[in-house]
Amino acid sequence: MLADVALLLAFVAEVDAALAELLAFVALVDAELADVLALVAWVVAVDALLLADVALVAAFDAEVDALLACVVAVEADEVAEDAELAADVAELLAFVAWVVAVDAELAAFVADVEAFDAEVDAALAELAAALADDAAAAALEAADAASTTRSHLATSAFELMGVVPLEVWAVLARYTFALLESFTRSRTV
Repeated sequence: MLADVALLLAFVAEVDAALAELLAFVALVDAELADVLALVAWVVAVDALLLADVALVAAFDAEVDALLACVVAVEADEVAEDAELAADVAELLAFVAWVVAVDAELAAFVADVEAFDAEVDAALAELAAALADDAAAAALEAADAASTTRSHLATSAFELMGVVPLEVWAVLARYTFALLESFTRSRTV
């Protein structure tokens, strides 16, 4: 019986050894499983970091899009201001063109007035010349018609004083012409 007990004890020892090996294997599997779980946890952490990075990139993209929208809005405002400035410049140029046109019309009117004044001056000169001719003719007629004693007396008195009668009549005609011209100008003004 001792041999059976020894056999049994040897068998139990073998079972214990097998159980120890099994427990060592289970401990090894547990360690490997812990490594796998740690690796999975690390992968999950990396995924979380990647998701956080993706969220940061998405937030950055949203900020960039918002900044681009602001830039587009500012450029649109600048384009609108440029268009308004161009409209103001066009309006100013139109006003300048109108002023130039009015200036040209005024210059044309002044030229017409000056031309009319020149025509009036020419007509007055012609009238004065005609009046001078008429005065000279009247003076000659008066001199020819003056055959009375008084005219002979006046003529002889002028000659005694040393003055030529025709020169006296010429001076009187010039004064008469100047008087008529002054009278004519005062009536036209």
